[in-house]
Amino acid sequence: MSHVRTITRRHSLQRLGLLACGWGLPLTTGCGDAQSRAFDEIRRKLLVEDLPPRTLSLAEAYAAFEEGQQVAVVGRIFSTLGSPFDRDTAAFNLIELPKPGHSHDDPNDCPFCKRDLENAASAIVQVLDASGQVLKASADKLLGLSKNQDVVVAGFVSKVGDFMLISARLMHVLSQEKSLEFAKRIHG
Repeated sequence: MSHVRTITRRHSLQRLGLLACGWGLPLTTGCGDAQSRAFDEIRRKLLVEDLPPRTLSLAEAYAAFEEGQQVAVVGRIFSTLGSPFDRDTAAFNLIELPKPGHSHDDPNDCPFCKRDLENAASAIVQVLDASGQVLKASADKLLGLSKNQDVVVAGFVSKVGDFMLISARLMHVLSQEKSLEFAKRIHG
C-alpha cells in the first residue's frame, strides 16, 4: 500500500490505488524507438473500435459494485482540480457524462453544470503493467487522450474508501453522436 500513498501524495486527482491487472509488456524508460514501439503496442491492445455489449454510467457502476468485477463504464475525462491526467503515470479522472446540451469546456462556467458536477459520480482509471504497477507515462501521451473527451472504459473495479478505481483493459473513444446517445440514456 505504500505505492498507493506515494501516488496519492503527488497526484492531483486524489485517492488513487493499486489494482491487479497486467499487460505483459515491458515499458522502457528510455527515449526513442523502443519506447515508441511499447506505447504503440499498448495503444493497439487497449484502444478498440467496438463498444462493449453492456455499458453502465458511473452511478450505475457504483450501485452494482462488486470488488474485482469487470465492468464497462462511460464517462468524460475531466477534473475540477486542473488536468485530469496524472503527469507521471497512466491514470486519469473520469466523471459522469454531462446532461445533453451542457457540454462546456469548463462546467464551472455554468451554475447548473457546476452543481451537477459537485454531485456527479467519478472514478480514477489506471493502465497497469504486467506487475500490477501503474505505467510510468501520462495517459494523455500514452493513449492520445485529452480533457473533455468521452470514453467507454472496460476493466476491473476496486475501491479505496468510497472511491472507485478502474483497471483499464479496453477503451473506446466515443464520437459526439454516440456520446450524446449515452448522455440521453443516462439523464433520461
